[in-house]
Amino acid sequence: MSPALLRRVFYFCLLLPNAMLAATVDDLAWMTGHWSGALGETLLDETWNAPSGGTIGAIVRTTSAASTNMIELITIREEGGELILMLQQFDADLTPRFAPAQQLKMTAMEPRSVTFSQAGPGGLKQLIYARPSDTVFQIDVTLTEGPRFVAKLTAAR
Repeated sequence: MSPALLRRVFYFCLLLPNAMLAATVDDLAWMTGHWSGALGETLLDETWNAPSGGTIGAIVRTTSAASTNMIELITIREEGGELILMLQQFDADLTPRFAPAQQLKMTAMEPRSVTFSQAGPGGLKQLIYARPSDTVFQIDVTLTEGPRFVAKLTAAR
């Protein structure tokens, strides 16, 4: 192997791990869709828009038979080679449940799975979004204080 080719291989191997860490919102296009499922007596609906303009976003709603319990806005944006998730929950009348919005940073990514971990104050320690099949969207939630739970949603019509 020539010295020039050997140098190229060395630099490729050196730079490859860093290139794999740089994620974009386009890598999350698999999240796009309308997902719905039961959490006990509560119905959870999530609608993820397609990535555009360096962000991907969702509106989330939980309802019971009688009322809307919560509305949540989520954005994931690219910032300095990282993905930052911002989340704000509101009561049905759009009164914020906490301030400021909670921030989490991407800490792992696999095909059709992404992990965000707490990057500031807030009630969420970790969120893992996964799409194990074309019709299933799974959210693994670890609270800062309290239980961990998994929501299994299916493609809504």
